[in-house]
Amino acid sequence: MLNELSAEQYKATMSARMRDMSDVEGTENDYPATNIWEYVKELVIAGVLPRYVWDNQVVEMLSRNNDDTYDHILLPTNEENIFVTIIIDLEMEEILGHYVLDVNHPDI
Repeated sequence: MLNELSAEQYKATMSARMRDMSDVEGTENDYPATNIWEYVKELVIAGVLPRYVWDNQVVEMLSRNNDDTYDHILLPTNEENIFVTIIIDLEMEEILGHYVLDVNHPDI
């Protein structure tokens, strides 16, 4: 089941500095805490993401907040500077939801 987060909910999962985990050694062994690809498939079916993201398991970036409580997985869309961010609750080891992030017009 998809859960689109509000800007306030999304902002609550962030910290002042998010750490880029994309190239952290060992991340491939312990990440993700939850398999995101069934959720991504639902986003594709709902028309939120293009199919190629699911078909090719494309991840633009992986970042983690400073409290080590949330991961943000940025997935590309067909629109420039617009990403779908899947938020993982690391303590619960589950997907909290997703947020459509427009880098051109951030509302957070």
